[in-house]
Amino acid sequence: MTREVLTSKNSSDAMDDRRHLFPPFFDPVDMIGLFSSNSPLQDVLNTAEAYGLTFPLLFDPAVSLSGHMACSDYAPASARFGPFVDNVIGMNWQLPSGRVVRIGERVVKSTTGYDLLRFLLHSDGRYGQGKDYVLRLRPLAPSSVQLRFDGDATALFKLHQRLALGAWAHWLDRVDEIYRAGEAPFIEVESRCLKGEEELFLDYFRSTALEAGCRIAEAESTPLKMPVLSIKSTANTVDSLALRCCERFGTTCRALLFNGVVLVDLAVGDLNAFKQSHEIFLNALAKEVESYGGHLMGAAAPQPSVNPLERDWSARIEKAWGNL
Repeated sequence: MTREVLTSKNSSDAMDDRRHLFPPFFDPVDMIGLFSSNSPLQDVLNTAEAYGLTFPLLFDPAVSLSGHMACSDYAPASARFGPFVDNVIGMNWQLPSGRVVRIGERVVKSTTGYDLLRFLLHSDGRYGQGKDYVLRLRPLAPSSVQLRFDGDATALFKLHQRLALGAWAHWLDRVDEIYRAGEAPFIEVESRCLKGEEELFLDYFRSTALEAGCRIAEAESTPLKMPVLSIKSTANTVDSLALRCCERFGTTCRALLFNGVVLVDLAVGDLNAFKQSHEIFLNALAKEVESYGGHLMGAAAPQPSVNPLERDWSARIEKAWGNL
């Protein structure tokens, strides 16, 4: 596939004519492409892998892009690649009026100032929905190292600190502390690498585990699941939050240590009944994390509260966009 010549103008070209929206395209040189929000992640992976690329932020390949973004801002590989919003550089966005507008660009960095794209992606569907996303893809690594670290709370904390502050931090795809009901917590680390580099990574992890007082072993390969609840917190509170949720719900919780996020894995038969039975806990949790800039997302999250100071501003935006 030949590289397309990019002729797009800036994001102020929010015209009704389809010619001003992002057309279908795939650029293996710039490692970007346009994908429907309803596309299963597997479709994205299939297209990208044909060119030695991938989209690393995923839970379940059978679930759509919009399904992933509705349940969490972050995925386990966000330790290295950041949140979803850092990997969406443009989109065709449908306003509540039904009009579709173009937001963002086809290059990773193109403008400065207010970031409308991030605002919309974090608006929880209040101001419309994404129809197509321009995704930032990554090189597909041919090999990986996946390890499990066990130890007491002090040893795991030391390991977390050494991994976060070490020179190898930017090469760690995911750093998760796993909490399971009735079991001691442990840390899982995954690093994707080139063939022949595995021993270099293993030497680093062995020495770091020794310094922290942890035991190290090869991790079991278990598929990730879509979280029913995602809690954006801070790096210094994420472990205690994961423990509390694990004890409260009696399920598996994954703490993304580098991102300050807790992902709650829970098979909920009757979602409304679950939310009602845990309403007090969930509302208190939402207020707690909101007090230091966090938030809850996912099917089990309570309806977010609206700051009274923002209501008038939001109403004016909705009116203005409704007139577009």
